[in-house]
Amino acid sequence: MVVEKRFPLVKIARGSEPFSMKVNGHMASLENLYRIAVLRPEEMQRHVERWIVELIRAAEGSPDFHSALEEVRGRIVPMILADESLGTRHPLAQQLIDGLSVAYALDSDRTIAYLTPERAREWNVTVDDLHDIALENLQQRSQTLAAQAAQDEQGKVT
Repeated sequence: MVVEKRFPLVKIARGSEPFSMKVNGHMASLENLYRIAVLRPEEMQRHVERWIVELIRAAEGSPDFHSALEEVRGRIVPMILADESLGTRHPLAQQLIDGLSVAYALDSDRTIAYLTPERAREWNVTVDDLHDIALENLQQRSQTLAAQAAQDEQGKVT
């Protein structure tokens, strides 16, 4: 296993939530790692190593853990989650439609840290405030994405 070879002191165990694992006792979703591994399988080892380093940093208490809102404001993003996937994370979330919620997270280079109600209280902001910030960030990020369209053989844009 990549992690055991490169980081022999890291303790890895099966996570209690679907598609997760425990890294040094902290729950870690495998979703982002899986996505990037599917997109770039030839670079999988490098991605796993970078992912585990980010998790170790987060578990050790990254500087973001106690950052002021203004320091991390531009990295707050909305995350659409199935209600059952909220699990034991207890993120700050509000129902979007039956079965789906919008949670709010702090986007780091290779990890996502879900914001909690406690964090919102520390920052003295409401869930509506965080929703507005997250949507503003999402809108700004979407403006930098390059859109591409191509026609199929019948001339339809796909």
